[in-house]
Amino acid sequence: MKNLFLITLITAISLTTTNCSSDDGDSRPDNLSITGGVWKLSTFSIDGKDSTSTLGACELLETYSFTEDGKFVNKYYEKDATSGDCKLVSTLNGKWVTDGTAGTTPRFKLTFDDGTTPSITCIVGISYLTYAYDVDTSTGKSSYSYSFQKQ
Repeated sequence: MKNLFLITLITAISLTTTNCSSDDGDSRPDNLSITGGVWKLSTFSIDGKDSTSTLGACELLETYSFTEDGKFVNKYYEKDATSGDCKLVSTLNGKWVTDGTAGTTPRFKLTFDDGTTPSITCIVGISYLTYAYDVDTSTGKSSYSYSFQKQ
């Protein structure tokens, strides 16, 4: 019974903290901003199944940071085969623009400067940023989803 109460309490708290909206007619709540911090990878799923445990500790260091002038930096890390240390292997720069809203949750389109990485659309909440994409494989289509926590 205590577990049921705890689960209900946590659910209620999370719903009240993530479903905020502005009362001034603006479709974007004031506290939902893509800028002002570093977003660190927190979860990864394939076809809706949590696959975070398949990532190494270094891969979980991936970050995005956004500036007010519409730019972003994505940093990706991998384990060095020789030393075993986490090593920065990719720094991608790009531009972001507002790409509408999903209800009151803003969407942002990220376009990478390298010209080869596909643009992605992410959704931003109070403390999360998430994006997903599909990949056609020889066994069918797979959906990948990434969530980042604001640090």
